[in-house]
Amino acid sequence: MCDPGRMIQLVCRFRADDDGFDERARAALALLAAQPTCLRLLFARSTEDPAVRVLTAEFASFPAYRSALSPFEVRTVVIPFLSEAEPATSSVLEVALHGVDGRLVELDTVVDPAAVSRVV
Repeated sequence: MCDPGRMIQLVCRFRADDDGFDERARAALALLAAQPTCLRLLFARSTEDPAVRVLTAEFASFPAYRSALSPFEVRTVVIPFLSEAEPATSSVLEVALHGVDGRLVELDTVVDPAAVSRVV
């Protein structure tokens, strides 16, 4: 169940430059989607560039995200696939606003913006 005060979103942007990419994506994302702590997973193809793919996955909390990535098979299939993502446009995010049941909900934060250092 999702803690209504917290939610984590994984966003990864990929460039599908080789013939085996979609097959690797299916195998990895089937494993990730099967994890009990993965609330939702979307894998989209760009309408402007057919080689660009974007993964978004939602988890109820940081521990739920970490739990989803813990099983051995996930570590050996999903993690290597995620490492193919473009680092500059991929990240794990704390959701600040969530639209649910026709209303906008502001979620609690666990990240202290003052404690986050910026890498330039």
